[in-house]
Amino acid sequence: MKNLVYALLRLVGLAGFCAVLCCPALAGCSEPALHAEYGLELPVLPALWAEALGRCAWRLVWVDGDGRRVQADADGGALPRVHVLEAAATPVIAYPYWLERGIAPGTMKPCGAIYPLDARGGAIRLSWERGVDAVFYAELSRWGGSQRQPHYFDWKRFRELFTERKLDERVCDDPWIVDWREMAIKTAASGFNSRSVVPRTTVDCSVEIPEDGPWVGVSPFAGAFLWEKDAKAVLALNDAVDSFFCPKGTLRCTKGAWVFECYPGPP
Repeated sequence: MKNLVYALLRLVGLAGFCAVLCCPALAGCSEPALHAEYGLELPVLPALWAEALGRCAWRLVWVDGDGRRVQADADGGALPRVHVLEAAATPVIAYPYWLERGIAPGTMKPCGAIYPLDARGGAIRLSWERGVDAVFYAELSRWGGSQRQPHYFDWKRFRELFTERKLDERVCDDPWIVDWREMAIKTAASGFNSRSVVPRTTVDCSVEIPEDGPWVGVSPFAGAFLWEKDAKAVLALNDAVDSFFCPKGTLRCTKGAWVFECYPGPP
């Protein structure tokens, strides 16, 4: 079976091989196709997050060797090992969260990786930079249709847009100011265009700061917000909820309103 698999890879390449996997003649084979197991390596939590919020837990999400979405939680213990299908690119996403502070998985922007680009020596190495790639991959999987699936996407070239700073300077400094779901929808409709990778539309709004800092945002690339209690801060907001965090609670804002929520447990 493995000899047949490697022969197919040489003959039709990766994209063709992924299509062949759907062939009924091979789908009934009893031996799985090129599954591999990897450990995960997480990056260090941004220092500003650690100072304001303390130690986090992690929600890990990936696609296993059978094409199923899998998730697991890790809170200071050993990380799970992941099984992937070696013949296809696979995103791995890790969301930090603090349940004792009411900060659920998905609130803070994640770190991530794309297999096999980020696999080294039996481990898949996640980073904050690659979290953008992994989330964009997941959105392309949702919106891309049969012709614009993410395993056809040139991820190396995508990464070079940031490392070579060929995008808007603000985007290179903090890629999370882009709406990556909207970017995936545009890519599905008409292909990827780097000129479309722009900050989401916002308006400046004045917000009264309810507590002293340090204040941090949801992006690991953003610096600290040097706000003091009762100060007026001008924030770039839109209809989506933006969240900001200090040791005492969470400030949630849209362009029309804001609310401060104290953490449910002790800081």
